[in-house]
Amino acid sequence: MIREDQNTVSAPVLARWLGVSGKTIYELAKAGVVVRANGGMYRLEESVRRYCEHIRSQHGAPPDKLT
Repeated sequence: MIREDQNTVSAPVLARWLGVSGKTIYELAKAGVVVRANGGMYRLEESVRRYCEHIRSQHGAPPDKLT
């Protein structure tokens, strides 16, 4: 489910956007990578951006580029 007015999504929707499992979303939330909102929802844009930064940092790439 996506709430257009708040740009928030459920864990299963965020998992589909990121190509990971629901369990991974909960682990990423615990690690502070994806951003929780109220009511068990997640902030879509901020979570996608932070997940990309997380992946880049794992590869040692600069924040704006993955080589």
